[in-house]
Amino acid sequence: MERPLPAPAPGGLYENQDHEQEEMNLRAAFETDVDGRFWFESVRPSGYGVPIDGPCGELLALQGRDHMRPAHLHFIAIAQGHKVLTTQIFDAHDPYAYSDAAFGAVGSLLRNFEPDSKGHFHLDVELCLEPGVMRIPTPPLA
Repeated sequence: MERPLPAPAPGGLYENQDHEQEEMNLRAAFETDVDGRFWFESVRPSGYGVPIDGPCGELLALQGRDHMRPAHLHFIAIAQGHKVLTTQIFDAHDPYAYSDAAFGAVGSLLRNFEPDSKGHFHLDVELCLEPGVMRIPTPPLA
């Protein structure tokens, strides 16, 4: 049975910033299969601007930098006996991929969202966790 895709985030806002969006829009929790794999379908992420009406905007203006963040997916990977991994994967073809306002889009975090013949995009990601103490971050995780 096919499930409808989540609604895109209007204006690049997360659902906790926009009360018109459904709770947990474009967020989810997954469990892996026995081989540690997971998969999901969603809309293609889009970039968004960081707020420029305060000190962040002033700093970016003084540096002559744009306020845009490139399209990305957030991941928080958690497993017993391992340190929690929090990361983002960025669309290497986003126009702001190499000028990220937050300096986060670097190296192996830049990936190709590969198109298929149906107009969908695929992204293969391998997340590797380091053995250690599992410390789960406390929300809000905006």
